[in-house]
Amino acid sequence: MSLWERLLAGARTMALIEDRIDRLERSVDRLRDDVSTQERRLVQLEVIIFGPVPPDTLRLPR
Repeated sequence: MSLWERLLAGARTMALIEDRIDRLERSVDRLRDDVSTQERRLVQLEVIIFGPVPPDTLRLPR
């Protein structure tokens, strides 16, 4: 394999790795949004079940 072919193969590999990293970063962002949404829903359910309490009072372990 010539130097040129190795360089092209390396460039292709780098492009694939960068694409995969971008997709993983987007997935992490979506998962963080999902966790935030679930935390807000939990707080809403706690208010429904237990009624309003001061924000520093911890009822359910997180």
